[in-house]
Amino acid sequence: DWTYGAADSNAFRSVSVKPQAVPNLKNDQKLVFIAAMLDGDLTKGLSMVVDILQAEAVDNLHAGLAENKTLYGVYVGTVVVLFYGVLFKHTLRRAGEEVERARGFILRMPLYILAPDDMEVFLSYFRHADDLD
Repeated sequence: DWTYGAADSNAFRSVSVKPQAVPNLKNDQKLVFIAAMLDGDLTKGLSMVVDILQAEAVDNLHAGLAENKTLYGVYVGTVVVLFYGVLFKHTLRRAGEEVERARGFILRMPLYILAPDDMEVFLSYFRHADDLD
């Protein structure tokens, strides 16, 4: 008993089986052949769907792992750059402080005992390039 949907959609709304026609499925050789040919289609189709879904899940997992590795690499790179940036800036600041301390130490030394030429050589080591002009 086939009941059609709306005339423009041409779709089946429901399919029902006549119980009195079921024994004919077992007696008719053509129907038995067709049923035998289509016997494993449902399980084959479901196994294909499961295979496709598993392949998609594996692909999604690999994509997620690749993105995770990328984000971890960016994180590590950022931490390293920031750490060495701060370390470099701190080192430059400490070097500047050491230069100022050395200059202060030199200026407090009793340089009056040196000859003027020796004193000039001694002080030239601590002068800026701008001071030499």
